[in-house]
Amino acid sequence: MASVSGWIAAALILLAASVPLLFRARNHRRATPESPTIKLHVLAGLVTSIAAFLHTGLVLPELGSEASVGGGTLGFLAGAIAFLVMIAHAGLGLGLRDPKVRDRAQRRRRHATTGVVLAVIVLVHVVLLLRARQG
Repeated sequence: MASVSGWIAAALILLAASVPLLFRARNHRRATPESPTIKLHVLAGLVTSIAAFLHTGLVLPELGSEASVGGGTLGFLAGAIAFLVMIAHAGLGLGLRDPKVRDRAQRRRRHATTGVVLAVIVLVHVVLLLRARQG
């Protein structure tokens, strides 16, 4: 069950990230904080965060299993780091919902940076666990 929930969370990450990126690619500008595009991005991000929490909750009881131990410490570490980065990313994103927020450009860069870091760490997490499963 933990594997299925992980793949669902990964798919939701891609969906949430694609909303503002597709808007920008199509319109050659950023969506405004109060736009339907950003509201959809926020909703998708919140659903993704819930999925990540559920994935973490489903993994915890399985940590002593042979499959989990076989995944190794690095796979677990990457997942734990991804979880913390996801919390930071969501917090930064929720702070951007206010159209009058100060230092919007800097906060947006931090949000984008944590999004890229999150995607890379999730990819490392998946690769490490898949490699451990094969080996």
